[in-house]
Amino acid sequence: MTAEPRHSASLCLLRNGARGIEVLMAQRTHTARFMPGAWVFPGGVVDEADWSQSARDALAGLRDEAELGWVAAAVRETLEETGVWLATAPFTIPPEERRHGVAVFEQAIADDRRFDVSGLRYFANWITPADLPMRFDARFYLVEVAHEVQGAPDTLEMASVDWIPVGAAAQPDSATMSLPFPTLKTLQRFSSFETTAELLSWAARLDHVPPTQPRVRLDGDVAELVLPWDPGYEDLPDRLDTGEPLVRVTAVRGVDGSPVMEIQPPAGSS
Repeated sequence: MTAEPRHSASLCLLRNGARGIEVLMAQRTHTARFMPGAWVFPGGVVDEADWSQSARDALAGLRDEAELGWVAAAVRETLEETGVWLATAPFTIPPEERRHGVAVFEQAIADDRRFDVSGLRYFANWITPADLPMRFDARFYLVEVAHEVQGAPDTLEMASVDWIPVGAAAQPDSATMSLPFPTLKTLQRFSSFETTAELLSWAARLDHVPPTQPRVRLDGDVAELVLPWDPGYEDLPDRLDTGEPLVRVTAVRGVDGSPVMEIQPPAGSS
């Protein structure tokens, strides 16, 4: 049975740096159940708190009421994981002072603070392949922040937080960073722009964000993610005929820069 994707949202905090555009990223702890050790944009699952009246009251500058849950989740998770409060003048809250869930929004209202979401731009929608047991329908937003903005990991989900030059991270031979597939493709897209102004201008011109759902090409125990614009995509089924979802997937990059996955096939398969 194909797992239904859970709605989620991620926020890409951007700034101009000495080496071009930089993005704030967090490294997941090595004990995390999902993508241990991977470098990700802050974000997470959209829950009931993100559709609450408290969430609506805590947001300033929301462009589309239909996006409330996703936008609220993006700024809430960013605060929980990195401590960055996206205000008109963003600031960082230490881990011991952070709230979670609906308490984030309730505390914001009680303290007469708001999340400034007027600068957020929705630019990508990734849906996990149907073959995987843990699936997400993830919306990606971007926003520019001041150069002084820093972050601090929560130490429960995230081990570290750092500003990463997108050009270096998007290269096939960039250090040993473990990057989920959508994260890598997003960094590669960002790296085609020289400044945040150019990137934000591109995002502002988008009038439609089509969903991107990779398909899986399996060769033994190695699976390659194939995108809708890649050759052979239309020849692949929406879901592999394995009888059940693949049980363990770790996003890595091949030596040629093409994203692949290491797979442990279902029990009993050859």
